[in-house]
Amino acid sequence: MRFILSILLLTFATWARADDVAMAAADARRLPAEARQYARYLSLANVLASERGAMWKILSYHCNSLSTSADVVVPSIVPGTQSALLRLDIRDYDWATSTWEKLAELDPYYHAKIAARTVIKTWPGGIWPNDGRYYPPGSFTYEPKVQKQLALAPWLNTQAAADLVNLTQSASPIVRGDWFLWQTAVNADRGGAGYYAFLGVKSKKDFERLAGYSKDLARSAKIVELHEAVADSTVTLQPRRIEVDRALSGHFYTTFDSRQAVDGKNPLRNLNGLSFDATEFFCHLANGGFAWGVANAKGELQDTAPDNIASDGFAHSSDRRVHAGLSCLRCHGPNGGVQPVDGWVRGLLRDGFTVQSPEYEKAKELRQRYLRDLDGPLEDGRRLYGRMVAEATGGMKVADLAVAYGEAFARYDAPVSLERAAADRRMTPTQLTQALESYRKTTGGLDLVIAGFLSKRKGGVPIRQYHESFSTLATITRGYAP
Repeated sequence: MRFILSILLLTFATWARADDVAMAAADARRLPAEARQYARYLSLANVLASERGAMWKILSYHCNSLSTSADVVVPSIVPGTQSALLRLDIRDYDWATSTWEKLAELDPYYHAKIAARTVIKTWPGGIWPNDGRYYPPGSFTYEPKVQKQLALAPWLNTQAAADLVNLTQSASPIVRGDWFLWQTAVNADRGGAGYYAFLGVKSKKDFERLAGYSKDLARSAKIVELHEAVADSTVTLQPRRIEVDRALSGHFYTTFDSRQAVDGKNPLRNLNGLSFDATEFFCHLANGGFAWGVANAKGELQDTAPDNIASDGFAHSSDRRVHAGLSCLRCHGPNGGVQPVDGWVRGLLRDGFTVQSPEYEKAKELRQRYLRDLDGPLEDGRRLYGRMVAEATGGMKVADLAVAYGEAFARYDAPVSLERAAADRRMTPTQLTQALESYRKTTGGLDLVIAGFLSKRKGGVPIRQYHESFSTLATITRGYAP
């Protein structure tokens, strides 16, 4: 424990002398003027030096998994920062500037909402909204309500932060790498800057566009999709249908799911038409990675699958929802990105059953959908995805990446301990405790969320509540000297 703490203190002591914002500003100043406005930075200053290499690989994969460009581009490590600062060019990933800028409103570490200075005013006359009564001019004075304004956090290196904003022309030129992963790995409750937003998709049709898939073109070329039914799924509560279509980028994989897979929604019996309640799908991006999505029967994107249809057995917390993005990777990753299919129909055929229809064209359609090779397209998907992962991460296996990615998300999403909060403020736990106790004695009070770090109860502060109170924590500890 002493050895780990010594590494922690050494790392943060170094960055106290040359903080990430100042280093980012210095790096942006060295860039060509036309490139600066597209430069963005991911900070790993809060990550132990020994773990930054692994985090860089995870973030490199993550950025490329949100990319709609044809090539894989790894983030640049800013020289002289002990691998604690990564530079991105948002053009490399085709990210909309407006999407990135939304992060400024959501980021708890480099931004703060500051109340503007209020001015006492004299009532001009009219109906006072608080009681609905009329008062003549000059009846009283009042203090107008003021909305808090977004600003660069006052606990930063103020001059460096201002320089970085001016150089990049961005309100959010730098964010923490672990927070960026947490923010954009899923879409639910991410304030319009989550997984779907960075991919630039708003419907299932948008996913088809990304993959270069067209059902009409496939039909005109007489390309018939593959079908199969799965009786027992590790994700859904009921049987589901699997469909595999060809796309310009590779394949488009779709499942059709229902809360009760009976009658017209039973995929084990209905080999042609099938009604369904929800669909999960994933397709190859231009760079070989996968884009994952969830939609209702109308093709409207959903952040998560309905909890009465599917659940995430790989979740590290009590949130068992199937999240587009994160849950898909955690589930599919151990199998190379594409799950093996234990086919109901093909299994019956192996046991001597046949697919028949009194109409020739129907029989032909069933034969083409259910009798052709399915394992080949699944394996093709694994190979293409595996190459993208290896290129983005410097050779990681897909299964290893899925585990590391899930664990990195879970670490950030977990309740924040005293030790973690202290590390975030580049202090020791003892220093943080002393700072909070000193503030409480001086002011006679303490934010109830932050007071949790002084409590002897087990567990930490939930992550969203930590975000909400981080500005208070940073203000209290700013410049504290024991």
